[in-house]
Amino acid sequence: MNTAKVSIIISTAGSEERRQRFIDVLQSLQSQTHKNIEVLVVWQGQAEEDFFEEYPNVKFILFPVRNVCRCRNEGAKQAKGDYVWFVDDDTTIADNRRLEYGLSVISEKSLDYIVANVICEGELKALQSHDHDFEITPKVLRGAFSEPGLLFKRDCFMATKFDEGLGIGCIHGSSEGFDLGARLIKLGYKGQVTHDFKLNHPPIKADTDQKALLHRVFFYSMGNALALVKNGYYRIYCYELIRCLVYISIGIVKFNRKKIRTYSVRFLCLLVGPLVPQGDRI
Repeated sequence: MNTAKVSIIISTAGSEERRQRFIDVLQSLQSQTHKNIEVLVVWQGQAEEDFFEEYPNVKFILFPVRNVCRCRNEGAKQAKGDYVWFVDDDTTIADNRRLEYGLSVISEKSLDYIVANVICEGELKALQSHDHDFEITPKVLRGAFSEPGLLFKRDCFMATKFDEGLGIGCIHGSSEGFDLGARLIKLGYKGQVTHDFKLNHPPIKADTDQKALLHRVFFYSMGNALALVKNGYYRIYCYELIRCLVYISIGIVKFNRKKIRTYSVRFLCLLVGPLVPQGDRI
């Protein structure tokens, strides 16, 4: 049995609407059979001392900037564990033996990290789930490397870290996982998707607000483009551009204005994303 210390890092904005799910996450962590843990919550927002006092075993780190990757890196910097485990504030652990199991997989297979299998509830899926284990390679990286549930040997993570110019809070608002995975591969670190290392993601509500949808498409597409180009995934980048043109054409033929607008925004953002300097959203 692996008895190493694990630092569990959660970045949260502390919003009231996600509070109950966040509480469920904390409870699912504290019930793990692997007890040599520390929980670090990087809290983006005003301190809530009454809430903090309810969890004396949790270290709350106040952070002034709403940049999820910067928060994750800060948590890892302050971590004291041999391993770091990144858990989202709305993603609960499947059962109380998952951390113990994940550590055993890393040890037995001599891995540097493992990617969790995130099971998405509801019809709309935030992430793709998997039914088998497989090694992280350039061919499978896209769609396989998700941020929630990443379990690292701490030295491996500190040698790479998240790009703080990608992800929520940045102009390039996505693809930090893809970017991190690509750099891990280039540096020769070994990892795998582990299908029994499961986390549960809540249902996603269908977005019927066109303005909100375009807002998401803008930031996600900017991040997609930059991560693909900076890591040399030019074929996928070109495929995404062509795919947008196909959907725009279908929208024109079918007089579907929503499809035309959505894929026109994505196409333009894919074009300019690699050219725009990285930075936080204003």
